[in-house]
Amino acid sequence: MLASLGGGVRYGLLNELLAREGYLLGRSVFGMASGVLQIGGFAVGGALVATLSPRGTLLAAAALYAAGAAVAHRGLAARPPRATGRPSSPGPGAPTPCCGPTGRGGPSTSRCGCPTA
Repeated sequence: MLASLGGGVRYGLLNELLAREGYLLGRSVFGMASGVLQIGGFAVGGALVATLSPRGTLLAAAALYAAGAAVAHRGLAARPPRATGRPSSPGPGAPTPCCGPTGRGGPSTSRCGCPTA
């Protein structure tokens, strides 16, 4: 669940940081880096479990997560919002896409509240 939020934020920032021509290449580099880091993380995790105890490995992982959070907190600059309001919501008095101008449903309505035939 958190990965979907992180992916949206990551690709949204990528869209702002890169020029239009570089977006596809940047997205591909993100995908390759993710795969390489995942394989490397499994290798390092296995080496740590073999060297330390499982408890020591979990403590090291917790310390690394805390360090990563501190670096992200201090290293990321504040960015202004891209837009104000909710661009996906209709304006006042606008019909909903499925219900037409009235937006009313009677006793025989579908899940979205639209009258069924």
